[in-house]
Amino acid sequence: MYQEFFKIADYSETDIFERIIKWNIVKFNLMEKYPSIFKMLTDAFLDTPKELTSELTPILMEYQRFGYDAIFKNIDFSNLKDEINIKNAVQIISWVFEGYANDYIKQNKDKNGNILLNKEKILNDMKEISNILKFGLYKK
Repeated sequence: MYQEFFKIADYSETDIFERIIKWNIVKFNLMEKYPSIFKMLTDAFLDTPKELTSELTPILMEYQRFGYDAIFKNIDFSNLKDEINIKNAVQIISWVFEGYANDYIKQNKDKNGNILLNKEKILNDMKEISNILKFGLYKK
């Protein structure tokens, strides 16, 4: 499934916020296609059993690092304000969207622990978050 995502993901978008939104649309489609796999991955990331933490954490961190490297590949940072440190901007963007995703998942599960996916709400929230971050990070 990971390979399928990166076959579909569009690297031509150079604005980080637009890419995040487009890649999430791809992720939503894969979530609908493979709900059990996404539930397992989400549980592994957010609720790692203590007895598996030492074994799973390095694997999960490697996947996460690979994902961040991929999403920020070929991004045009020239629209950032001149005084903005690119590394810090990337970290802040990552924290905000990761925090949003984690919060959404925790608050939107059914009684069996399956994620209740409201794509329209998520995309609207992500657009609003993007606009707020652009206001603080982008040149006018």
